[in-house]
Amino acid sequence: SGTWSSQALRGTTINAYKPALDAECPVHMTLYAHTNKSEASHAVMCFGYAQSISGKNYLFIMDGYNTNGMFIDPNYYPLIEGYKIKVN
Repeated sequence: SGTWSSQALRGTTINAYKPALDAECPVHMTLYAHTNKSEASHAVMCFGYAQSISGKNYLFIMDGYNTNGMFIDPNYYPLIEGYKIKVN
């Protein structure tokens, strides 16, 4: 059996999550619609990132509502919190 660890991450830019994703560790994220954490939120798994030809950064996420993953603009959300998940 393996062991695992987690690390709290927070930020609305790709730089907050890039090191974890570069290390091939998924990030469990909560996307908040407001800075008040008691308001609407959505939990997703983030598996990667990309940059458009215009230079805009996106995170690649998957949730339980859609069959396929999607790219989101992290700057759209006023608050994002996540946990880097590492399995040893």
